[in-house]
Amino acid sequence: MWMMHQSVNLSREFWMSSNDYQGISAQVRVIVSGLKFENVMYRDHAPFFCGWAPSAVVIALPFLVVSLASCGTALSTPPDVLTITINHNVFSLELALDDTSRRTGLSGRAHIDPYGGMLFVFDQPQSVPGNGFYMRGCLVPIDLIFLDSDGRIIAIHQMDLEPDVPDNQLRIYQSPWPYQYAIELAAGMADQLQLQPNQLIKLPIADLKGWAR
Repeated sequence: MWMMHQSVNLSREFWMSSNDYQGISAQVRVIVSGLKFENVMYRDHAPFFCGWAPSAVVIALPFLVVSLASCGTALSTPPDVLTITINHNVFSLELALDDTSRRTGLSGRAHIDPYGGMLFVFDQPQSVPGNGFYMRGCLVPIDLIFLDSDGRIIAIHQMDLEPDVPDNQLRIYQSPWPYQYAIELAAGMADQLQLQPNQLIKLPIADLKGWAR
């Protein structure tokens, strides 16, 4: 699951895309910045579960930046499940490519297949400290692996259930430096695979960056 930090100087980017404007793919980025709040937790404003959550409250739109992508070959349609190999073991990972799927994550799942899980994909590295994952709505413990923009392991966490803890007091699991991907696996798989920081997990980086929304 992904969660934000306590916001002080807030900065938030929202992306909207259109692929049907005279054959040109347009991306519109609305940036909210320069806002200051004390002890604001976005998770108190929306029902996010074991997934990604935005890092700011929308108050104003100071300016708009529009960029047009070149008219190159269209990216392939992303699959629902991506097959990757980790230490000679083949995993089928669901893809969390947009806000909705990142917010939901694996919440509500009573079981995670030993060789299943979820790959969270962001269109750019996520800033730290602050952004992280927490166990809201999760029914089983989860192993969390943070990866950098090349797919190299930054940090590994074992996320335990916190059934009697209020949502606003749940532990937030964070990466020590910016990450662009995160993998959630069934509890115990990271140890079973003997994963280590700085280890490279081969991912289709170009496709993932094109699919992320």
